[in-house]
Amino acid sequence: MLCPDREVRLNGARIRGVAHVRALAALDLIFGTLLLLAGVAFFVLYGLVGHFAGIAWLEHILLGVGGIAGGILSILGTLLGLSGALLLGRPRGATRILQTVAVAPHMLNMPFGTALALYAIWVCWMNPSSRALFETEPVPLPYAV
Repeated sequence: MLCPDREVRLNGARIRGVAHVRALAALDLIFGTLLLLAGVAFFVLYGLVGHFAGIAWLEHILLGVGGIAGGILSILGTLLGLSGALLLGRPRGATRILQTVAVAPHMLNMPFGTALALYAIWVCWMNPSSRALFETEPVPLPYAV
């Protein structure tokens, strides 16, 4: 369970916004895992349909389409999972940039991908309390108790 928006102290200064960063990391890991599984499913299902169709040229076309679609989904899922894992560690400026790059293609995925992308952009760039986590020295996030 995610912790409430507690304060983190860094050299006496209070930094808030931990809950939003942790929630974004959890959403990234969930969406990334789902996209990775969808990519593998595309590749396997298109390959099986092409194999059992019994037509040689159709098998190659379907395997190619499934491979391209599955590869794209797997890459997007891996990027989201990686950015979520880095957000759970020590958020830095480079993590914020990777997060933005990872969610940019999901703006086209209505409605869940758009909601995730807008929330990620708000947490990383627009919310002053969570933005402070990215702009200071790396601080380990507190664990929920």
